[in-house]
Amino acid sequence: MVWNLSETLEELQELTPLTPEEKEAWDAISVPAKKREFLAGKYVLEKACRLLNIAYGGMEKDEHGKPHLAGRKYEISLTHTEDFIAVVFSGHCPVGIDLEKPREQIFRILPRLYSPEEVAAVNGNLDTATIYWSAKEALYKLYGKRSVDFKKHLRLSGSGGQLRGLIDINGTRLDCRFYITRIGEYYLVVAY
Repeated sequence: MVWNLSETLEELQELTPLTPEEKEAWDAISVPAKKREFLAGKYVLEKACRLLNIAYGGMEKDEHGKPHLAGRKYEISLTHTEDFIAVVFSGHCPVGIDLEKPREQIFRILPRLYSPEEVAAVNGNLDTATIYWSAKEALYKLYGKRSVDFKKHLRLSGSGGQLRGLIDINGTRLDCRFYITRIGEYYLVVAY
């Protein structure tokens, strides 16, 4: 589910009742934009659950910060930008999601976070660089643990609809596929 985030913080506060635990977490956030993202995430997650006919019992985060639906066996992943918030659900495998707008700044991170083969595949193309960045972010969210070296542990091969991912860290080796689409100026990438 992708939501065009046009609501103000005040509107989201009216739309999104919080449990005492959620209110405590929300009160701990000091930046207004982050407060808005927090409420928007909860709002979209609840709305997606209703559309999928899943009883929403809250969201929890594991010891690594990966979100989970409380009391449910669904894998979820959330992403947000200034303009959109998106959530993906899976009942059978881990998932990760990312949404990025092409920006020239992405080229500055290439040598640090991409293998030489990935840099060569990008070949100076901003759209490809953005898709690769989103794919690495989605793999990171799918894996759901910390201490990940994007260059070493998250590898990409192929391009376009044939892009493949590999998570190879601490004895875990996962081959992943991607769903990639354009939403306005953004690329939405789901790893599964």
